[in-house]
Parts: sequence; C-alpha cells; structure tokens
Amino acid sequence: MKDQYLHPVMTREEFGAALQWLRRRHAAINGRPELSLREIAARQRGCVHNTIRNYLAGSTVPSPQALERLLTIFEATGEQREFLARARHDLVTKPALTAAAVSALTEWPGCIDAGALLKVGTHSQGGERHAGVR
Repeated sequence: MKDQYLHPVMTREEFGAALQWLRRRHAAINGRPELSLREIAARQRGCVHNTIRNYLAGSTVPSPQALERLLTIFEATGEQREFLARARHDLVTKPALTAAAVSALTEWPGCIDAGALLKVGTHSQGGERHAGVR
C-alpha cells in the first residue's frame, strides 16, 4: 500500500479504482482482510452488494449520500473526502471522458498529471498499480 494515491480521477473507472484503493487502505490500516461487498452493503444501510460492486468497478457513480457513507466506512481523511466529492461532481456534471481520451490528453507534451494526492496514514511495502488507472 502506497502512502499516496497519485492517479488521475477523470473517468468513472478511475473513480471506482480510487474507491477500491480506499477499501484496500482501510484493510491495511486495520490489519484485516478487505471488507466484502456484502459487508459494505450492510453498512450502507439497505444497499445491495451488486450496487457496491458497480461503485467499485466504476460502472456507477454513487450519490453524494452513498459516497459519504462509503468514505466513512473506509475511514477516508478530510482531504480524501473533498477530493472524491469534487471528482464525483465533475463526473456527473461534465461531459463524460473515455479512458482513451484521458490517455491521449495526458500524453500531450507538457501536460501536467491531472491526479490529486490521497494521503494516508500507513506506509507502503510495494509499488502496486491499480487496474484501469494510469
């Protein structure tokens, strides 16, 4: 687990990957296995596990209330909450970008990475990359 999440969150898939990263971070901080989809759904108050799967896969963007509950479950910091709330807002209010379009945009010469830091209170032992996230 890395100290910081340095990937852009410009697509639904990248948003899901950021949520998945927080899920892994939560497990690492607490020294336990990742919460199952059913455990997360039960803590979401009436949510079904398939909905959680869709959030984590990036096929569905959670409502502001559902996102806030997920961030509470995953013990996200204030900075992480602000970052993901802004990313969620941008995803639902701006035209959708495809992963290919984001890749093309971020590979232009002189382009600065559009990602933001999600700081955590645990230290990494590896440099893993998350599927679907550059």
